[in-house]
Amino acid sequence: MEKAKILIVEDEAIIAKDIQNSLNGFGYAPAIISSGEKAIKMADEIMPDLVLMDIILKGIDGIKAAGHIHDRFNIPIIYFSAYMDEERLQKTKGTEPFGYIFKPYEDNELRPSIEMALQRDKREKALRESEEFCSCLLNNSPNPMLVINLDTSVKYVNPALERLTGFSSAELIGCKAPYPWWTEETVQKTHNDLEKAMREGAQKLDELFQKKDGTRFWVEITSAPIMSDGEFKYYLANWMNITERKKREEESEAHREHIKLINKILRHDLINDLNVINSALRLYGRSKKEELLEEASAHVNKSVELINRMRELDLFISSHRGLKLYPVTDVLNEVIESYPAIAFNIEGEGQVLADESLNSVIDNIISNAVVHGKTDKIDIKIGERGEYCEIKIADYGVGIPEEIKAKIFEERFAYGETGGTGFGLHIVKKAMETYGGHVRVEENTPRGAVFVLILRKLR
Repeated sequence: MEKAKILIVEDEAIIAKDIQNSLNGFGYAPAIISSGEKAIKMADEIMPDLVLMDIILKGIDGIKAAGHIHDRFNIPIIYFSAYMDEERLQKTKGTEPFGYIFKPYEDNELRPSIEMALQRDKREKALRESEEFCSCLLNNSPNPMLVINLDTSVKYVNPALERLTGFSSAELIGCKAPYPWWTEETVQKTHNDLEKAMREGAQKLDELFQKKDGTRFWVEITSAPIMSDGEFKYYLANWMNITERKKREEESEAHREHIKLINKILRHDLINDLNVINSALRLYGRSKKEELLEEASAHVNKSVELINRMRELDLFISSHRGLKLYPVTDVLNEVIESYPAIAFNIEGEGQVLADESLNSVIDNIISNAVVHGKTDKIDIKIGERGEYCEIKIADYGVGIPEEIKAKIFEERFAYGETGGTGFGLHIVKKAMETYGGHVRVEENTPRGAVFVLILRKLR
């Protein structure tokens, strides 16, 4: 086992030699220096395990020399002196000494003081290393982490949490619940979850939070209490950003809902049409009336149209690949090519965030105006409303009765002479929700209807 190195700083040669002999006898490796200046230099060279420092020295006194050694090298200090008044005692405290030995000393005083100082230093170094290790783990963790006190005040947040939320540790340390990253609509649930976790211990929860700029994000929180001597001291929470996972789950759920919608329409409308066709053909076999064949043919066409509409919806479902920038006028010009008999007037321009279904969205509205509204003219105005682009599509047809305006976007609502499933406008509503926008209908003057599309534009 390597001997502990002890630096003796004493300007009285006889005393220094006596201490050296005693330390050799104790099994230490002592070295002698006679001044404060030399002690600082020697400490840097040999890095002793302990310094025995005389207070009264020529040049730099022992207290100043000890201060330099403590601050620069963090080496434990034991003072020895023939006299210690209150003023001198207070000065030595700034160097955080490990003990005092008074001259003349006895070996049975010297050895225990040195042993206790070395053991204390060993324990403190181990504690510092443990704290540094834990701090390094927390500070370099890729996951956001925070520590909360019993009164819910924030004790610590790591850099990953600062990066995710946009809040600095200075803004968060000391904050009590409700915290600034909680959202208004979920604050009560989150508060209840926190209280339960702090009361019952380890928990695993999904929570919706917000960044400093208001952006929402989802985290999975794994939490556990930090105990000491059987008592709850702190609450440690580890976050995992699951925003993308939640987005995929929501998209999958929307996909399932649309598939359910298709199945309902297939079961109901196609079966009805097939029954009508079957009945018409049976009657034709008996009476040979041509109008029965026309009836059957009309329902075949209706079913084909329905299948084509479902193909549009299938495109809508499969196009969940993120939104892209679309020039509104380009989409409009492509759609109106299919309506040569309609007079169109387009004003304004803009770019919106959407997907490939935007073409079908606008086509469904125009088709609705032509087929159901019987319009021969459509005006389209494009404008801006803050962070959004507003597209107004106004027709001059028969209009939409007030009593059904709230129902026209429902998946199975039908009206007018042509009937149908209301499937096209339902696609419009679902698509607009996917884009982070919405659609509404208004009256036109002197007659007709105005469909208003609100879509996000590029910031």
